[in-house]
Amino acid sequence: MNIFLKMQRFRSRLFLLFLVLLTVGFFGKDNFKNVPISDMSSPVFSDPVQTPAADKAPIKFEKDGFSFTLTPLYNYQISGLVVHRMDYNKWYSLSRTDKTFTTDVCMLWGDNIKSGAYQNKSLDIKQDFRFCLFSYWGELSLRNDQFSNNHLIIRDSKIMRINEEISPGDQVRITGKLVNVRAKVNGKTKQYEPEQADWMTSTIRTDTSGGACEIIYVENIEIVRKGNTLYHTMYSIGKYGLWLVIFWYLCDFMKSVFFFRRNS
Repeated sequence: MNIFLKMQRFRSRLFLLFLVLLTVGFFGKDNFKNVPISDMSSPVFSDPVQTPAADKAPIKFEKDGFSFTLTPLYNYQISGLVVHRMDYNKWYSLSRTDKTFTTDVCMLWGDNIKSGAYQNKSLDIKQDFRFCLFSYWGELSLRNDQFSNNHLIIRDSKIMRINEEISPGDQVRITGKLVNVRAKVNGKTKQYEPEQADWMTSTIRTDTSGGACEIIYVENIEIVRKGNTLYHTMYSIGKYGLWLVIFWYLCDFMKSVFFFRRNS
């Protein structure tokens, strides 16, 4: 067997290997149920800390055609296991306010971790339209008051970079202020946008349905412990490995075209 055929077979095997790594990594990297209780850090077993804000001066800024006024109510710190995240600052966003409320992070903590309820096979968690919803069948000791969807307002680029690294399975600590928000349009409104919008933060953990989400003006985010690191590694190796093999195929194709034209 000549060297050319050997290289082709080697490349095909590499392609299959990287494809398997990419597939397994993709389905495992965001599965928070993979994280064992033994890997949990102590902060995720505690309830959020909420104290009256000493400085309640409004936080004002303008962004993407809106004037925002944030009214601080409480200092707030929450630690927990990220079970879902949704980014709304996308090309299909209906409102320019999504560039300010870029991310919703859904978290569990406390007894929901200690009891292992988060690992129940029937538990399904989804996010959409600014809601985080969970469903399951049978009996499950999941506490509503230790589960929350958090609307994050981030004005600092360094904090935003950390936020972008967060994925389900991570244990995070978010520090900031619970705020009520008023947004007014500067100039003309666009389709689906109101001239003025008000969002009220939840200040208790026992509420449900609309208005039960915490709106956090984020002053710090810390990834206390990264989850599913093996799956993330497999996904990265598979992704970049496939690009490398595809580039290899492309180079061979261009080479064959070049030699065909040269000899024709």
